Amino acid sequence: MEVTPETEAVMLLTVALGKSGTAATRPLTPTEWGEFANWLNQQGLGPADMLHSRPADLLQDWKHPKVTEGRVRALLNRGASLGFALEKWERAGLWAVTRSDADYPIRLKHHLQRMAPAVLFGCGNKSLLNASGIAVVGSRHAEDSDIAYAERIGSQAAQCGQLVVSGGAAGVDHAAMFGALNAEGTAIGVLAEGLLRAATSKRYRSYLMSGDLALVSPFNPEARFVVGNAMARNKYIYCLAHEAVVVSSTPDSGGTWKGAVENLKKRWVPLAVKRTETVDSGNPRLVELGGRWLEGFDDPAFGNAWGGKTGAGPVRDRNAVAEPPGEQAALAVGRDQVVDAPKRSPSTEDPATKANRAFEKRPESRADPAEELFVKVRHLVATVCAEPTLPVVIADTLGVTKPTADAWIKRLVAERVLKKLTKPVRYAICDKELWG
Repeated sequence: MEVTPETEAVMLLTVALGKSGTAATRPLTPTEWGEFANWLNQQGLGPADMLHSRPADLLQDWKHPKVTEGRVRALLNRGASLGFALEKWERAGLWAVTRSDADYPIRLKHHLQRMAPAVLFGCGNKSLLNASGIAVVGSRHAEDSDIAYAERIGSQAAQCGQLVVSGGAAGVDHAAMFGALNAEGTAIGVLAEGLLRAATSKRYRSYLMSGDLALVSPFNPEARFVVGNAMARNKYIYCLAHEAVVVSSTPDSGGTWKGAVENLKKRWVPLAVKRTETVDSGNPRLVELGGRWLEGFDDPAFGNAWGGKTGAGPVRDRNAVAEPPGEQAALAVGRDQVVDAPKRSPSTEDPATKANRAFEKRPESRADPAEELFVKVRHLVATVCAEPTLPVVIADTLGVTKPTADAWIKRLVAERVLKKLTKPVRYAICDKELWG
């Protein structure tokens, strides 16, 4: 596990190591850390500066009723404990990202802002953190029909190039996650406990090694089950996705219900709810509170969950400085990396131009406005697909609906402009020789 001084300082200040102790030595909460980090930034300081200077000297102007200089000093003095833990976590193949890292999920920062976790621990394919996904939640003790439904959601998501985000628990979570993975899709599991144990589990090993799965946790990788952690992680499940589906819930009880209600109140992502005839189900109440019914897999509304325009694609940081047109990230999420649209070089011809040049060599026919328009479409799609790209990312980057993007993709595959890749389904421009 590669840990920079910045990351080390953030971990010391925010991660629980062993017993929590008293309030005076308790790690900073996400909100407390957000306030403290913002103050450091205003002073021209970074977390690593706390390791190289006396906190008392740096914090003379810092005033906070709970985050005292003594508390900060006590947390920073846990270096030895953190060092032993890092060695163990590294042997298990774990990694960590902080809010200042490029790999940190943009959606978490966008939706939660200062409440986003300071550190995310994980294992597996880190690039999945910024891919487009569907959150699937439900009871640990769901009925068989609900388990089958969740599994089918996972499979459907995989076919549409969407990853599944779940809590990684038994029942609906596992059904949706493995429904996607067994259909050659991808998934993220947000764990409330035992990330270290899960990282070495046979159940997940092949998917972690193939790059189809990422397991993450905002808590110490060795943390045991705590109700508060399980409730807290619900917000992260929703905020890592662009839409959510509730398969089963119990009214006014349990983590599924509370998480769904919180999402509706905060309006993080649209909420779809499985229709049910179960008398004691909380699903009808969730619809009354602002969710929408899913009538079935043929319901047109269901298509919104699989890459529709609303919410699809990674969310840009609202505070990020906009890049010049033509150099904006294409947000093309491949299997092993998040790639940007290639920057044009004045000395080389880009693949999209080659694609259109190849078609311009064909015999001319009577002018057709639709064909003239598609010349531009071909150029845009080829630019986005300079690297393997998910269909939903193509649609979102070009600002069109997924059915429209699918129609374009189908034609461009037939024209041999694009080629289809699998695990997950992605599209890329064909070999350069084709345009020579």
